[in-house]
Amino acid sequence: RAIARYFDSLSIEDTFKFKPGLAGVYEYKAGTLPIRDGQLDLHKPYIDEIELTCKKCGKAMKRITEVLDCWFESGSMPYAQLHYPFENKKEFEDNFPANFIAEGLDQTRGWFYTLHVLSTILFNKPAFKNVIVNGILLAANGEKLSKRKKNYPDPNELFEKFGVDSTRFFLYTSTAPMAEDVRFSEKHVEEIVKKFTLTLWNTYSFFVTYANIDGWKPQNDVSIDKRQAWTPANKLDKWILSELHVLVKEVTDSMDEYQLTKATRPLINFVDILSNWYVRRSRRRFWKSENDGDKNEAYRTLHTVLVTLSKLLAPFMPSVTETIFKNLTRQESVHMQEWPAADLSFIEKNLNKEIRTVRTIVSLALRIRGKKNIKVRQPLSKLILVLPAGIKKTMIESYRDVILEEINAKELAFEKDGRLATPVLTVDARKIGPRFGADTQTIIVASKQGDYAIQHDGTVKIPAKGTPAYTLQIDEVSIGYKGKEGFDVESELGMIVALDTVVTPELQDEGNVRDIVRSLQELRKKAGYDISDRIYVYVKASPELQRAVTKFAEFIAKETLAIEIQEGGNFEWDQEETIEVEGKQVEVGVRK
Repeated sequence: RAIARYFDSLSIEDTFKFKPGLAGVYEYKAGTLPIRDGQLDLHKPYIDEIELTCKKCGKAMKRITEVLDCWFESGSMPYAQLHYPFENKKEFEDNFPANFIAEGLDQTRGWFYTLHVLSTILFNKPAFKNVIVNGILLAANGEKLSKRKKNYPDPNELFEKFGVDSTRFFLYTSTAPMAEDVRFSEKHVEEIVKKFTLTLWNTYSFFVTYANIDGWKPQNDVSIDKRQAWTPANKLDKWILSELHVLVKEVTDSMDEYQLTKATRPLINFVDILSNWYVRRSRRRFWKSENDGDKNEAYRTLHTVLVTLSKLLAPFMPSVTETIFKNLTRQESVHMQEWPAADLSFIEKNLNKEIRTVRTIVSLALRIRGKKNIKVRQPLSKLILVLPAGIKKTMIESYRDVILEEINAKELAFEKDGRLATPVLTVDARKIGPRFGADTQTIIVASKQGDYAIQHDGTVKIPAKGTPAYTLQIDEVSIGYKGKEGFDVESELGMIVALDTVVTPELQDEGNVRDIVRSLQELRKKAGYDISDRIYVYVKASPELQRAVTKFAEFIAKETLAIEIQEGGNFEWDQEETIEVEGKQVEVGVRK
């Protein structure tokens, strides 16, 4: 490039020459370049034969044989870009070393290394304080991405289909920012869309829909990040605000450490509990007609959470969060806001643990339903719990109604583990190996034979009796449970959950009615009704099902906002269809 620029600077009279015996003397003309065998070639060895005449001294100029590694130029960037030390001296010194640098794993021996070498030589200090090294994106089958093979999705089509924000967020939550290679597939981005982006957007849409119906507006004089004089009364509000400030602290700490994967993954879990527990458990608070203090607190809490969450997400999903933030606050941009600060006075660790325990119980019970292929709309008679020493029965009792509603069961009972299940011990050989050496295999064999005793402090003694006895720590084993005959159980964190899965005729009637309600709700949506519209519903079924409808008429009316449930009549229905419930035809319809 330097030679070419020099050629361009020459006048018509200037000449250059090759050494004798190569190509003779060529005269340079403006707009042309020297040609050899019909082609321009400035590579070695030909470039070494070019001699130019220096205008100042008149001597011959040619390429020097010593060539610096090209990384020398790259490594000089921090000071060369500012023309240091010839100018911008203070600007450079105020910003050196850099806070962080980001590059690919393949640059560790070039870019990163050269920066430090030159910086150490010149300033006796490193070139940067922190580094984010991203791994390499591979095709879904593990091959390197290749233009020739075209084994990667078209970026424009990917963005059009799933959005830029979701694609960005997948890359942040992957192990790529941890310097690990990642197999890239559209399915990964699609999963982020389904599990995270749409969940976030639906939660935001839920808030906006009901806030508009009630004309609710946030108080402009109250900071969304500070407690001030606001202490919510509802336990759900306290819990989600506690979890929010735990999240703020966790994301902030990870960002301060430049751990992008650790910073983004907790956001996925938080949006899940926000949508699938807080909003779902609070839904009736937004539904009720009167605008009382509890309803206002629910709005205020959800608004606070969504605004703060949009700030946390802004660096990772800039477009979605901009839309949410601007609409909720009417401020100019989320990207011009201060980073939210965690207020530790909001964090209630015991409350977080309580809700986490309750959600675990519900999750285990729903897992049993899934294995037995029993839909959640079908009520069951009893949930049976066995609690470990660390969880108090009184605490679970305080959430009795919540647990039973979530799993759709009628009764909650407590039992000893011996009646429901037998413990199954799994020893982590990798953890005990360095400590027990050759005895490791003996310990594992004894554990599989059931020859162990679980102590009160959670440690495990192997064998249960006799010598020599080995004591395994809590983190060296995992204890699961196998249901005894007649019981379907699931276990986690020392808890055992069992469900009575026998469906009586009475329970079947209620399950059938819930199926009918679901169909009526779908017809409401198809008819385009507002969520607050009162309607008439039509249900015509077999005598047995009709009796169940009559029995649960109050429940149907409450769930569908029905003024009246009709079995017939000469009416024109806005939406109607025939559904199948337990193999029997049922006609349903809705009208305003």
